[in-house]
Amino acid sequence: MRINGTFDDGTNFVTSTRDEGDPREWSIEKRSSLVGSEAILRLRQIHSNIVVSADDYGALATSDLALVDGDAISFALEIRHLMQPTVLTADCIPLALWSRRLGRFAIVHAGWKGLTSGVIEGAASSLGDASLQAIFGPFARSCCYEFGEEHARVLSDLIDVDMVAQGNGGIVTLDMYRGASEILKRIGVEVVGEEPPCTICNSDLYYSYRAGDTSLRMGSFLR
Repeated sequence: MRINGTFDDGTNFVTSTRDEGDPREWSIEKRSSLVGSEAILRLRQIHSNIVVSADDYGALATSDLALVDGDAISFALEIRHLMQPTVLTADCIPLALWSRRLGRFAIVHAGWKGLTSGVIEGAASSLGDASLQAIFGPFARSCCYEFGEEHARVLSDLIDVDMVAQGNGGIVTLDMYRGASEILKRIGVEVVGEEPPCTICNSDLYYSYRAGDTSLRMGSFLR
């Protein structure tokens, strides 16, 4: 398990690794041990800008729950005793947000579609606070995330951030970190924690879709 960073209230944002396996395959006992709750609350992630409030679901069965379509979950810390909000990734960005004033959180799944459709802005807005912190988890970085230059420029224009980069061996790559960081800066969110590692060039530790893990996912959640 990797600790990505710690919010000022002491809450950690963590991401599972290959050692823990795919969270969708965890037993109730393993979920209890790793996430602090018998149930996992996750969405049917569709690369959208849909933000779901976990407050609407209350206490649910002790299972791995994929309830509705969406790519970000907002919630109060107390709900983790009933079910642990979790996003699944294998190259996309896992991101956590925390509201200093309200003590609420949001966790986000953001690939290039989510970045350009506004999922980060939507998650931040759902917290109803102008004083936010953010922590990144591992994802595909510009060293390895090979991407068509024309498509990368179109995406850059959509968010007005140049995400076209040059990676290992001179390949054209997409710099999602630059894009997401600029979005957070624009909306006044403070980024804390370590700079995220690349899932592709660390595929011995993390699942990576681009490196061949097409059906396996890591889980990112608070602890």
